[in-house]
Amino acid sequence: MNELGITFVWLAVQVTLVLAPALGLLALASRRSPASGAWISTLSLGLIVVLSVVGLAVGPGREAKSPMKQAAPNELVRLDAAWSVPPLIAANPDRPALAVGLGWQFRGLRLAWARLEGGAAELAARVRPWGSLVAVFTLGGMGFSLVRLLTGLWAIRAYRRRGSVVDDAEMTGLLGQLRDEMGCVRTVELRQVDDLTTPATAGWRQPVLLLPDDWRSWKPDERRAVLAHELAHVVRGDYATGLVARIALVLNTYHPLVRWMAGRLQLQQEQAADALAARFVGGPASYLVILARLALQQNGRSPRWPAREFLADRGTLLRRIAMLRDQSETGSFGRRSPGASRPFASLALVGLTIGVATLRGPARAAEDDAPAAATSAKTTAQAVREPFVTLDLINNQEAERTYKIGAYYKKVNKVASAEFHFGKIPQRWPNSPWADKARIELAQLARMSRKSVLP
Repeated sequence: MNELGITFVWLAVQVTLVLAPALGLLALASRRSPASGAWISTLSLGLIVVLSVVGLAVGPGREAKSPMKQAAPNELVRLDAAWSVPPLIAANPDRPALAVGLGWQFRGLRLAWARLEGGAAELAARVRPWGSLVAVFTLGGMGFSLVRLLTGLWAIRAYRRRGSVVDDAEMTGLLGQLRDEMGCVRTVELRQVDDLTTPATAGWRQPVLLLPDDWRSWKPDERRAVLAHELAHVVRGDYATGLVARIALVLNTYHPLVRWMAGRLQLQQEQAADALAARFVGGPASYLVILARLALQQNGRSPRWPAREFLADRGTLLRRIAMLRDQSETGSFGRRSPGASRPFASLALVGLTIGVATLRGPARAAEDDAPAAATSAKTTAQAVREPFVTLDLINNQEAERTYKIGAYYKKVNKVASAEFHFGKIPQRWPNSPWADKARIELAQLARMSRKSVLP
């Protein structure tokens, strides 16, 4: 149970690393159009669902290691060789090669990514003493969210079963006309539900438009506006994307960024449907007036609790009217979504998610492996002889912190890469006399490590 809690915390860190840059893309896309913002939110939440499933199935993916792991024979390198000058520099010392400079830059990116991995893993590992408590609360929240989602789906299905088919020739004819004008290829059924408070769309394979019992009192332009708005949801596939957002909420019920983005997606779906419907109802001004009349006709009742997860209330309609009014004043209402930038945003988000998924989380508890770790440390300490060190001693983050080698390694790389950047030959190359003192200190640290491990 404790390790499950660590897994949940590590998943929260990964989700944050994905959603933090996605919020920047969302802000830029929302300025273009609501449809662009809704698309970024949908893609981000879909990637979060995939990341959550993979993260919960695989776990953090890091095994506990002793500070000095026994190295294989090919992992032993000579200290002088570890800090040798690259062949390109040795062949032409007056003119550094461009490939070497790029190599330093890419190496810096790898070091930065490794530092990010270590910092994120260390942050998640701090909650290990409360791992069981975190797991209990997280599982409880996920269970509550799952029950809420399932009851909402059951309520929508009950509405579809109880609803009576609308056989009004004028209403069905208007629906068919709007389907042709909006390019809706799916067959859409009209049903009336007596206890429904607001129009709604249910289903994505066989969509159904649910109407409240007072639809007969609507004027012709109001009927056209309502049907156009609901058909816009069908054309855009908002019901399916809404389900993806709710699944992301179930898997990350504790994460505020996921909750915020899911709520933002729901609002942007309504805005995008309004922008599409306004084209077939006489323009933004006429559409805004019709929405205001419909808001005045509502009696203020809210949907019943099981279906509230999928149905909008009167507050949502009033918020839509306020945002439509602001967009009409600024001239941004009805702006079409440019599709040229979508492939680049998709590649950026997918690449970021894959990179975050490859990060290794905190090590699992290793209390049971203590005897084996001590034996491995003794064997390694006996195998290490001057001037040899192990690659783990240099590259492994835990060994860097233990033996204080990271500061020297970082300083040398920083100075050399900076001089390469300005086209100079590094004056403080790791095999220069300047590094002799650090090399002696490194050997002393290796001797001290053997004394601290051996009995």
